[in-house]
Amino acid sequence: MKQLGKLLGFVQDHPLVVTSAMAVLVAAHALLTGFAAIPNVWVALMDPARADPIASLCLGIAGSSSLVGGFAGVIIIFGLDSSSSRFRMFRARGGKALQANWVSTMSSAFAAVGLCLIAALFSTAKELIAVPWLIELALGLLVHATVRMIWLMRRLMHLVKLEDARAIDESNVKPIPPFGRKRTNG
Repeated sequence: MKQLGKLLGFVQDHPLVVTSAMAVLVAAHALLTGFAAIPNVWVALMDPARADPIASLCLGIAGSSSLVGGFAGVIIIFGLDSSSSRFRMFRARGGKALQANWVSTMSSAFAAVGLCLIAALFSTAKELIAVPWLIELALGLLVHATVRMIWLMRRLMHLVKLEDARAIDESNVKPIPPFGRKRTNG
């Protein structure tokens, strides 16, 4: 269990390692499939008769990746813009690992957009040999960016909750009860 925690911490602090490992795994998958060592699960994507729907699939993934990249940018600006002492401490302690995570969420999403646009161009030109692998890597990058972005958003939400609790304690204002709790006195 302790080793799993160390591995998770490493993965959280080194997004470039995760991205690089993903690229190596996709390349290995392509090579193993090319040498018929494993079945080709993407054979349907290599059918020239399906080139136009494949281009549409690529553009759909590119659109999703753009949304994730844009939303990641909003989260990053929120984290950078806050001037409370708690947020300053979070940024200072996070250091290079936090910076790498913030950059990774946007760069992975936008790299997925680029890969999908290249795959769509190849598909339109009926050059389908690389299309499945570009899509596979783009999907991996999209998932990676999304998971990392949600993780960062949860961390920032926790900081906001702590900051709100401190502000409420200092102001002596009675907080509004959480949603879902029934009132007993009207």
